[in-house]
Amino acid sequence: MKKSSYKVLLGVLLSTCSFASESKIIASNELREGKMERVLEKIEINEDDLSSVLSQLGLTLNGSSTMPKEGRIATNLVVPTLERGDVLVRAYPEQVAEKLETGIFGFEVRVLSHLSQHGLRVPSPLDFKNGTPLLKHKNHIYMVYPFIPGQTLEKDDLSLDVAQKSGKFVSEMVQAAVKYQPKENEDLPEGDLDHLRKCYEKQSNKFPEILDTPTFQEMRSFIDNDDVKGMIEASPKGIVHSDFFFENFVVDKEETAAIDFGDAYYGSVVMDIAIAAMEFSAVEDQQWNFEYIREFLKPNISWLSTHGFDVKKFIDVMKVNCLRFAIYTTPFTLDEGESLANNPYVLRFQYLKNAEVISNIEKIFNENTL
Repeated sequence: MKKSSYKVLLGVLLSTCSFASESKIIASNELREGKMERVLEKIEINEDDLSSVLSQLGLTLNGSSTMPKEGRIATNLVVPTLERGDVLVRAYPEQVAEKLETGIFGFEVRVLSHLSQHGLRVPSPLDFKNGTPLLKHKNHIYMVYPFIPGQTLEKDDLSLDVAQKSGKFVSEMVQAAVKYQPKENEDLPEGDLDHLRKCYEKQSNKFPEILDTPTFQEMRSFIDNDDVKGMIEASPKGIVHSDFFFENFVVDKEETAAIDFGDAYYGSVVMDIAIAAMEFSAVEDQQWNFEYIREFLKPNISWLSTHGFDVKKFIDVMKVNCLRFAIYTTPFTLDEGESLANNPYVLRFQYLKNAEVISNIEKIFNENTL
């Protein structure tokens, strides 16, 4: 598998650390070439099924559906309706029912509603006649969203313009995220350091190769450093997307949107700035375009500075998230017969220790904080 393809396979792992291993992973030569699109098999949906699903929303099918860019888990269709134009229909296989029906899914729905109310373009699911955004039909689970026009991006699409737009979107998302007020006794999914410790323990028990990889051990010790723990704890809390990268960013001329909040959690919002800064500048796994980082960070530097994140602390947050994605992608690295020392996020952790890399990011911080 090309290392650049790891990122597109993470969605099913982020919340549970184990879902993918319990699902039917499709193995093929395309996987090894980094071209694989599906993680779970595509669902065949006929017009009768679509009409039945839409009727539970009071909508009427009005033409032929089209398939947008292939999803990883859900089967996605853009469906024209008489009453409200195009909608996005997502069909999930039966084995994800439990995940969709947990409090974590309920949090996702509340997150989307909150961000939409604060002016961000995000998909907010419609409620069926049963009063929920989920409908079971013929052993499949359906959700329907208003369609957000535009194109998701690929690594080859990264540019200064994309860096500017994604940086602005993340800045606005963080400002809205910290306004989220959890309800009393609300079931809030985890995602910060405790979550990473639990995932590390679970994955290292399943894959002992982790314990034989020195950088993995270094990363695990890193998140127990008192300064790192204090830094993450001190971050303002709110909604964290936790997987904001180019394939979850929709661009339609000057309009932008974020999708795939299935792994959102309530925690330290600085995580999203750090994750996106890496993902929108890494033109290759170990080759970053620092002009892109500069443009991405321009609308975010003031927030970082206000909340005490200097260049060292910001790089440390990036390192924390290297552990996050190294844990999640361990099964895929081993499946390809690769040493975990060559996992792209293990290598990225080492890259962030490079003096030249640190110096380049430091210059960007100095330019924007003087």
